Amino acid sequence: SSSFNKVTYWNWNLAPESTDGSPQYLTKDFIFMPEQWGAGVVTGDWVRTANQANFLDSNGKPSPATMADIFLGSNEPDIYGSCMGNMFGEC
Repeated sequence: SSSFNKVTYWNWNLAPESTDGSPQYLTKDFIFMPEQWGAGVVTGDWVRTANQANFLDSNGKPSPATMADIFLGSNEPDIYGSCMGNMFGEC
């Protein structure tokens, strides 16, 4: 837990999402910490408002979790320019 008395949770996306057809359901006891995976530019329309509960998840459904006021930034920024198929970089 944290000083907010909530459990923190993150994935490699800007909101909870579905994995293998199952949604990442977070209760009001969670703070979701968004992350931009890779060395790309964040699409502003996809960033949710900080410190807000009931934001829309990646499936367009309200999540009772609270959106964190921190953005984890780029995961693995050292892979910029690498060959990742059609995701980024050049092969």
